[in-house]
Amino acid sequence: MSQAKPRVVSWGAGRVEDDGPPIGTNRLALWSAISGVFGLVPFALGFGVFGLVQTRRSGQPGRGLAVLGLVTSVLWTGVLVNVVAAPGVGVDRDSTGRVSTAQYSSVFDMRSGDCFRWAPPAADGSVEMVRLVPCAQGYDAQVYGTPSLAMMADSLIEAAAEDACANARAGRELPAGVRLGLIYPNRTSFAKYDRRVVCYTSP
Repeated sequence: MSQAKPRVVSWGAGRVEDDGPPIGTNRLALWSAISGVFGLVPFALGFGVFGLVQTRRSGQPGRGLAVLGLVTSVLWTGVLVNVVAAPGVGVDRDSTGRVSTAQYSSVFDMRSGDCFRWAPPAADGSVEMVRLVPCAQGYDAQVYGTPSLAMMADSLIEAAAEDACANARAGRELPAGVRLGLIYPNRTSFAKYDRRVVCYTSP
């Protein structure tokens, strides 16, 4: 049985022998798929991009695996974003959903019924963090609602937040003598990721 002769391709003044595309699946594409399945997003993205470039230039198998790695990276990123943005996910709570220990938390991780103490404000004077505490330990304020706002112009956010808190306390019997307050998102958080309002009472 005769052996196939290599393809001969002209190159400048000389000649080179070309045996066709590399044999076997592209390793970068393969590692992209593996990394993507296991949620190693940075590796999956890097391997996937370079794997696509290599398979396109060389014709080597593996383009589908590189695409799989990139797609799973996007899916994992979406899952992580939703977990981080979900209210109260990062807060230690007991089986009933109540705060179990004192802890610092984002204002947008609070739920209705949570008690908190004020933390030092950010450099621009905005409130980003609070100290959640079990209500039995004493507190500065207690949340009675966390309504979400629809998209709107920046100039309308504060008034809309006040209306949302008014609706949240409709039909509720609040203790006599409490003061009402609210925390609403600034234009940055409102536009990017969170449009919730924290409605609270203070003793």
